[in-house]
Amino acid sequence: MAFRIFRSAQSIFLESTDSPGVFRHVAEGFSFNELFTSVDPQSYVAAVYESASDGESFDPSIPYQPPIGDQEVWAAGVTYFRSRTARMEEAESAGGDVFYDKVYDADRPELFFKATAPRTRGHRDKVAIRDDSSWDVPEPELTLLL
Repeated sequence: MAFRIFRSAQSIFLESTDSPGVFRHVAEGFSFNELFTSVDPQSYVAAVYESASDGESFDPSIPYQPPIGDQEVWAAGVTYFRSRTARMEEAESAGGDVFYDKVYDADRPELFFKATAPRTRGHRDKVAIRDDSSWDVPEPELTLLL
């Protein structure tokens, strides 16, 4: 059994892939830090899911916080191939174009530090962009916990 975890400012909801569309409200007993350090994370979430209630309704239209405790966020991989040339051109002036070339041709994905937990944002949450910023590139991200 796999789960989707939603964390609002007030609540945590769990959805089992065995029962799509059925969301259980977790009143207490769930910790993202415990989840990420558990020997058996699936059993940990399953136990919480079994003790959770169906009492509170789930609202998919509100912003949700990131499903994270105190962990850092790291990414693995490379950017879209289409942007390879642009990244290499940007890095060339600083002498870093060789780095991007190596990343794209590496045998394994490169690891990139993305953020500390307090700097992450969840689904539909707002982000802050400095007023004096002249170039902002949105990056669609998919988070997968294995």
